[in-house]
Amino acid sequence: MVNIKKNLLVLLTLTICFAGKANAGFLIEPHAGFALAGTIEQNTTTGSYSGLNFGARAGYSMLGLMGGATYNMSMSTDYEFTQGLTKITNKAKRTDLGLFVGYELPILLRVWGSYYLDTKVEGEDAPGTPLVDSTDTWKGTGYGVGVGFTGLPFVSLNVEYKMFTFTDKEDSDATPIASTFTPNITVNEVLLTVSLPLSF
Repeated sequence: MVNIKKNLLVLLTLTICFAGKANAGFLIEPHAGFALAGTIEQNTTTGSYSGLNFGARAGYSMLGLMGGATYNMSMSTDYEFTQGLTKITNKAKRTDLGLFVGYELPILLRVWGSYYLDTKVEGEDAPGTPLVDSTDTWKGTGYGVGVGFTGLPFVSLNVEYKMFTFTDKEDSDATPIASTFTPNITVNEVLLTVSLPLSF
């Protein structure tokens, strides 16, 4: 009886080990999509935006769990600001670098959360343009949550909600951002993407 229990224990251990190896691997997931319903708030200044996004997640997956690094880049985007009765449109781009952890559910869905360690918004308009020009950079951190539908061959259809807070700013020409913006700029967006999860 003791030998049977030992054999069963050894068999169970080997099964778990081989299952772990069979389901484990490196994960690379490029994605492309569109940010919509983007909002910016800071005191009496509000803004909105939408635009194309590209990026990738890379890491490791095992037994449904996944984790690693995430990178996202928004293309040149029109940020439409309202300050009182004044409306201003500026072009800017943003990059997000962070970490993610998630789980693949057995019902054709995946969920994940992200923490963005380094997020930057860089203006692209000529110097002196209000409110954000090519000499201005906002720096901050953020969070995100996402869900993906994996019922289609090879691809995942995803929706993410992201929240950022920018507490630092750089302005190489000291205008106009130094006199207009103070820290704690908040940005929120909904991001729709199509991704290609690849495991090796």
